[in-house]
Amino acid sequence: MQQRSRSYAGFIGEDSPLPVHFGAHLRLLRDRYGLSQNEIVTHLAGWQQAAYSKVEKGTRAPLFEELPRIYRALKDAGIQLTRQDREYFYVLA
Repeated sequence: MQQRSRSYAGFIGEDSPLPVHFGAHLRLLRDRYGLSQNEIVTHLAGWQQAAYSKVEKGTRAPLFEELPRIYRALKDAGIQLTRQDREYFYVLA
């Protein structure tokens, strides 16, 4: 897979960015698999792309009860979460 050069706001490090908030972690996962926000939102019933974008930007925190749905949407979109990905998901949430 070809790496894209990007500016990562909400991340520590340039070569291997580490997320500093939950939304940044979601974006890192999505970018790793080359998915759009809409491809994730397709698996989140009742969500709009704009709401998901706010979560990624860190301007909206998801509700506790939304976390399992977000986790499932990532998996349903084809993202294979590593152990470290899962740890970041729960620690940053």
